[in-house]
Amino acid sequence: MEDVDMSAISHFPFQTQIKYTALDGSKCLRVITKTMEVSGEREELNANVNASLLNKNCVQKGTQMARAGNIREAQAIMKGFKR
Repeated sequence: MEDVDMSAISHFPFQTQIKYTALDGSKCLRVITKTMEVSGEREELNANVNASLLNKNCVQKGTQMARAGNIREAQAIMKGFKR
């Protein structure tokens, strides 16, 4: 695998897949793709972050890990988010 100079990366691609059943009963898959610009400005990022969404995701991930028996990993996620 080739080493990548992270400072040379200016954009990151993100993709989400949403599976659902339409009203007519057909199974559907929606794919949303977006490319975001990399920023090193912490204040700018903090001003634009959806804190509520991040909080919910952190709690969900921590809960999933704890239920799976990975208590240490769950604690690490919660401590990391608290910072």
